[in-house]
Amino acid sequence: SILTVSEDVKSYGLPAGASIQEITENGPADEAGLQVNDIITKVGDTEITTSDELVDIVGEASPGDILTLTIYRNGQTITIDVTIGEKITDANQQTAVQQNTQQSNRQYGNNPWGNFFGY
Repeated sequence: SILTVSEDVKSYGLPAGASIQEITENGPADEAGLQVNDIITKVGDTEITTSDELVDIVGEASPGDILTLTIYRNGQTITIDVTIGEKITDANQQTAVQQNTQQSNRQYGNNPWGNFFGY
């Protein structure tokens, strides 16, 4: 998980960017060597000033793509290549999605727009 570096934190001399708050063990970020409290300041040549910007860039990437991140860590700037993985939901989330889809199909038929338009 990530957060936008706040104005308060920047007042202590830290750069703008997306601060890493949590890393999934054995996930792509962990395997690339990212650490909690790293601040991602760039992806390729694109400066990152908010966590939303980072989410958008990663969301546009495909599994297997390699993104070069510029990281601020302990007063130093380093670059790390991260290979984008596939997003996998846990079994509980997958079951909930399947149950909601089944309920929706019973209620609205197979009309994919039924829930959106409310009929």
